[in-house]
Amino acid sequence: MKNALWLAVAAVALAASGCSELRAASPGKSAYGGSATSAQVCEKNDVDCAITVKVDTSQAPCKLVFDPEITLVYRVHDVRIVWNLDGPKDYKFVFLRFKDEVETYRVQNASRITTPSKDQFHDKKVAARQAQVMDKNTKDGSWYYELEVSNGRDSCKVDPPMING
Repeated sequence: MKNALWLAVAAVALAASGCSELRAASPGKSAYGGSATSAQVCEKNDVDCAITVKVDTSQAPCKLVFDPEITLVYRVHDVRIVWNLDGPKDYKFVFLRFKDEVETYRVQNASRITTPSKDQFHDKKVAARQAQVMDKNTKDGSWYYELEVSNGRDSCKVDPPMING
């Protein structure tokens, strides 16, 4: 029941996030298709907001699965968002970037991006098994980012939202 409540909160935040980048999507929709099954709210008492990134190698080339799938940073400023890699040891994080950091994306979606990610997120760090960024959370909205992992031969990436509220 608690997860259902957080999914509803996150879905409302996604739907109402018109003040930043917003992608048309059904509320509560997973980044990998189907319905989202897990969500978390990072609040005032949270020092870090942790997300586990699982590497599923049963598909070619691979698939990333986030746990939780939806993260809402709520009424807390300067929280550290941390992604921890869970998968075969030869897989490592390659990059973490917000979609609006790519010029072609920024140009194509200029009318939907009212607050650039650089105004909300800072101190981005990517290491082999952990990626992190500081979230100012001074503006409500959704920011889409890409995380990529690779084992040197195969790479996989996913682009879920980070929701501020």
